[in-house]
Amino acid sequence: MKKYTSLILAVIMMVSVFSGSVEAEEMGNTYKTFYVSVDGNDANDGQSRAGAFKTLERAQEEVRKYN
Repeated sequence: MKKYTSLILAVIMMVSVFSGSVEAEEMGNTYKTFYVSVDGNDANDGQSRAGAFKTLERAQEEVRKYN
């Protein structure tokens, strides 16, 4: 199940990179949004457009903390 969840999240991240945000799995009644941008920085927290991650790999690392 965890493999499928990771795969689904990876696909969501790849598709969402064009819109600029990544939705993490549901956490209770709230969602966590991470931003990825070619102008981003992997040292950022990824929680705003101004603080976007640069790579999908970094966003995936952060998503896994909530998975």
